[in-house]
Amino acid sequence: WAALVRGLVRGPLAGRPVWVTSLLAHIRRPEYGGLFRGVVEGHILQVFDTGDLPGPALVDETALLLREQRLPFRLGVGAYERVLPSGSMTEQRRWFSAVGRFRALPGYRGLWVFPAGRSWTQLRSPSP
Repeated sequence: WAALVRGLVRGPLAGRPVWVTSLLAHIRRPEYGGLFRGVVEGHILQVFDTGDLPGPALVDETALLLREQRLPFRLGVGAYERVLPSGSMTEQRRWFSAVGRFRALPGYRGLWVFPAGRSWTQLRSPSP
């Protein structure tokens, strides 16, 4: 994937700022940042629709991994909830409550909000 992105950045996307989407599984790989550093502007860590809830341990792990990758990032949060096949609701809003922790990290470049056509400015509370 990194080789393909490198080719696009040197070819058809030359001169344009390019960001890639990443997942927690990606940043858990020690080589991830090195594969993209100097190639893209940064990555958007998608934390919605992954099933990962931002408890203290996961937030701490994620912050450490982002710091270790040494790559500019935005936190990609979902501004919507949906019903899961189990009948329960997603709790994606909870990631908004962790923004302060990520904001303090080197490389933080803000939020990337996936609104799914919905207003998101009221999503400051983790409650649905």
